[in-house]
Amino acid sequence: MDNNIEKFLETINSSIMTGGNDDESEYDTQSELTETVDESVTYDSDEETIQIDAKELQDFKSLVKSWITYDDEIRTLQQSVKDRKKQRDTLAPVILEFMNNHRIDDLNTQDGGKLEYKVTKHKKPINKQTLRSKLAEYFRNMTKSEEAVKYVYDNRDTTEKISLRRKVKKADKNKLKI
Repeated sequence: MDNNIEKFLETINSSIMTGGNDDESEYDTQSELTETVDESVTYDSDEETIQIDAKELQDFKSLVKSWITYDDEIRTLQQSVKDRKKQRDTLAPVILEFMNNHRIDDLNTQDGGKLEYKVTKHKKPINKQTLRSKLAEYFRNMTKSEEAVKYVYDNRDTTEKISLRRKVKKADKNKLKI
C-alpha cells in the first residue's frame, strides 16, 4: 500500500476501527463511523505535507461506511446462496441417477425450460509436472524438455490487479457467548 495512504488511514483509524486497535484483522462489522468532523486532518508523507479538509474527510468516512454496509449485505447473501447450492447439490446426484437409469436426456420443467443429462469432457489444467512429462515424451530428451519448461515458466505474462479487501475478525467458536 502507498505510504501516503497508510499514513492517512492511520490518522482516521480510530473512527473506522473499534477500540483503536491497529490490527488489520480486528475490523468490527458493526462499528459506527464518527458522524461529525470539526477540523481538517494533516499528515506528513515522505515527500510533502498533505491536508484533508473536514468535508472531504466526512465524505470519505461516509463512503467507507456505505462500503462496509454493502460488504455485510453481500456476505449475508453469499451465505444464503452457499446454503441453497449445497441443498441443490445434494439433489443433483439423485436426479442424475434417475435420468441415467431411465435414459432420459431432457426433462421439461414447468417454467418452460428443461434439465439436460449431459456428459462433457474437460482437459485437465496444465501444471509444471504435466508440462515437464509431456515435453519429455515429445522431445525424448530430458534436458531439452527442462529448458522448454523453464522458458515457458520464466516468460509468462503477469497481470496486476488492484482491489479493496476487507478482513473481518472471525468469532472464536470455542468461546462461550453470554
